[in-house]
This record gives sequence, C-alpha cells and structure tokens, in this order.
Amino acid sequence: MLKQRLALGHLDRGKDAWSQHRAILMAIRNRKPEIARREALNHVRISKQLAMLRLQEEAEYLKSLQIVG
Repeated sequence: MLKQRLALGHLDRGKDAWSQHRAILMAIRNRKPEIARREALNHVRISKQLAMLRLQEEAEYLKSLQIVG
C-alpha cells in the first residue's frame, strides 16, 4: 500500500498527520469552515511534498541498483 510505504520514510509523519487531522476536525466542530479549509489544504500540501520526496528517494535508490534507467 502506497500510504504505508511512504509513511515508513518519515517516522514522525503519523504524529504530524494526526495533529493536522485534529486541527481540521476542531475547525469543523467549531463551525469555522475557512479555518477547516485552510488546515485541510495545508495537510494536502504537506502530504504531497512528502510523497514526492519519498518517490524521488525511491527512484534514486532503484537507479543506484541499476533496476531502472
């Protein structure tokens, strides 16, 4: 599963993601849609950056093994 594989590269990611999810939930509970939107977008941005970094690391590793061009 991609999510689990990406998470292995960043051991603190689970705590960070939990904190981000909590911020989104609290904004929703407090009926603050703009804050919820901002927090959700921030979470997606960070997740994308980490996923791209992990995929780049994986590609470099595979290239070093001469598995891919």
